[in-house]
Formats: sequence, structure tokens, C-alpha cells
Amino acid sequence: MDSQQIEEMFDSVAIKYGTMRMFFYEHAVGVINECRKSRIKILGFDSVRISARGIQPYLEFSHDYSTLAIEDSWITGIRDLTDLSSSDFVFDLVF
Repeated sequence: MDSQQIEEMFDSVAIKYGTMRMFFYEHAVGVINECRKSRIKILGFDSVRISARGIQPYLEFSHDYSTLAIEDSWITGIRDLTDLSSSDFVFDLVF
């Protein structure tokens, strides 16, 4: 499976804003698990809050995995998402 197919697999649960596709915690973990199965590296994610005023990114809760080994990108991504699982963020994954 390639990245396009993974995007299509999760299309029905994505929150779409322009070209962004954001996911609630459980779906973001699902995307990472599908990337792991297909050996696609996670490059990082942005943590975002959505309100009536728009989208507010929180860079202090966003992560860059571009320098990590491919296996570490999945492990670290799931760990970092789990650390934020009780927040009201949605996540814009880059893979």
C-alpha cells in the first residue's frame, strides 16, 4: 500500500481544511500503524485545535521525525500521540 492508498483508507474520518487532513487521536494512530505495515516513514505531525474562529496550530506540541530511522518514526510517533491523547488536539500527519 502506498501513501495515497492510506490517505484514501482514512478519508472518511479525516477532518479536511484546504489541503490539510487532520485526524483525532485514534485515527492518527491507525494511520501510523498502516504506514508501519507498508513501511512508509512518518515525517512528523502538527497538533492543531479547531474552533469556530478557525484552526490554531500548537508548534510546541508538533513533532519532526525527518531525522529518525523509519522504525523509530512509527514508535516515536505513536508514543508522542499517546502523550497527547487526552488533549483536544487533532493531528495533521506528514508521511
